[in-house]
Amino acid sequence: MSTDSDPTTDAEDRPTTGTSDQLVVENVVTGYGNHEIIHDVSAKSHEGVTCIFGPNGSGKSTLIKAMGGKLPLWSGRKRMGDRDLTDANASDMVDAGVITVPQDGGLFPSMTVRENLLMGGHSVDDDDLVSRRMDEAYEAFPILEEKTAAKATSLSGGQQMMLSFARAMVSGADVFLLDEPSAGLAPTLVDDVMEQVRTLVDRGVQVVLVEQNVKTALRVADHVYILAQGRTQFDGPPADLAEEDELIELYLGIK
Repeated sequence: MSTDSDPTTDAEDRPTTGTSDQLVVENVVTGYGNHEIIHDVSAKSHEGVTCIFGPNGSGKSTLIKAMGGKLPLWSGRKRMGDRDLTDANASDMVDAGVITVPQDGGLFPSMTVRENLLMGGHSVDDDDLVSRRMDEAYEAFPILEEKTAAKATSLSGGQQMMLSFARAMVSGADVFLLDEPSAGLAPTLVDDVMEQVRTLVDRGVQVVLVEQNVKTALRVADHVYILAQGRTQFDGPPADLAEEDELIELYLGIK
């Protein structure tokens, strides 16, 4: 695979703090209605950034929905550390420390930045803890503190994604599931989103990232899965992709 720069450089140079537990799914089968999309797939959140790549229709978003409890498992198993979460829904997953940030960010546009952050802590029964987490979110994304009284709809696309990440931080999650966070953003903002993903990891969380901007995402990736037709085609560190040129070109369109 030939690129303008080594796609693993940023991730290798970046320290990761990580969590002790990983979100693990094993031999997952799931889909919609009677249509099976994911066929016996196993994956987990690795320290740092875990990227899930694949062509359109490969099952990437379906897999991340299953990981986050938004889609039930037809068969297989899901756990966080030693805690079995096979039958957990999205709310249960948040309680277990796993939060999904949807493609559109899921913000409340008519609410202010501060109000959106408070919503991130709605299930936390400790006002002091929510306040501390909000301070940490503002520290991670200083522009949000400057705009704390502004409505979410007034923010730029990149700032709205910051707010989505910051709101998830307030929940106290250990694992963030990000479903194509750069979708719909101007190309000039894609690098900014990847910088924001790095910020999350530097704050001590694991990130599972579904992303179409493969070359950019590879620069922050610590582990990669490639799906095609609902099955795993590659599972390993990004450095190993250099030896999989045919796979990369076939499934990701990178030459």
